[in-house]
Amino acid sequence: MKNKIKHLFSIYLCCIAFSTTLGQEISESIKREFEKEVKTSGLYLYGEGVANTKKEADKLAKSALLSEINKEILNHPEWQFAKKIEIKDVEYLTESIDLPRGNKIRALAYIKKNNIHATFSQNTPEVKLTDKKEEKTSTNKNTDKESNINDKATYAAEKEEESQSYLEDKEKQRLDSLNSTLENKTLEGATLLETIVKSKTIPEIRKIFDVNKMKITYGRMETIVDTNNAYIIVYKNSGEVVAILDTGATNERKDLISGEILTNDTHQDNLRIWFQIF
Repeated sequence: MKNKIKHLFSIYLCCIAFSTTLGQEISESIKREFEKEVKTSGLYLYGEGVANTKKEADKLAKSALLSEINKEILNHPEWQFAKKIEIKDVEYLTESIDLPRGNKIRALAYIKKNNIHATFSQNTPEVKLTDKKEEKTSTNKNTDKESNINDKATYAAEKEEESQSYLEDKEKQRLDSLNSTLENKTLEGATLLETIVKSKTIPEIRKIFDVNKMKITYGRMETIVDTNNAYIIVYKNSGEVVAILDTGATNERKDLISGEILTNDTHQDNLRIWFQIF
């Protein structure tokens, strides 16, 4: 596929040079074929725009492309910790089209996905969230009653800290168990689905996908083909998984995490990807 795109693009560039030299038009069939590869190969992100001038059309296409790039960035929750994200080599295709209200210019702005790079600092710290604990102080001399209140507050704070530590330990045990399950071996059928459903974040699920890549296919919702047999993962911008919808042909699907029946409109403000198990 990559060689085919490279070959078509080389022909396309040659045609541009030939047109510039001899004043001939670019072969429409080659141009259409290359545009088809950009839209269907999965190796590019693209946006389109139609306007009265090339400059306006390019601007609209670039804006639409930027929207697609933002969606791609959201598919990589770990990028939120990047020092910077570089996007290189945006390219354009333009053509004149006939519309009932006159001629317009249509522009296609596109970029290879591997031209989007996240740069991380070597000293990027581990992110850990803790609540601020307020210290109880008194401006007057402590009475027995005030001392008793402070003792109770201190006890409650200690219990809260112990509870938080317990939850963190349980989460660490869960992640250690997941890594142990995935280490150097793949999973089968129901066990594979059960492991995915127990995962809490998209990075955890992507790790499962990578280890079991011969048995799983997945992608963004725009690329879904077999809707009835695909599971759907619903997750927040932070990467936290909020629902995993079962397969099915109806508008209502069972959430494999909560057991509730949800519609397509539920969690509509969150992100989604699909996957299939073979």
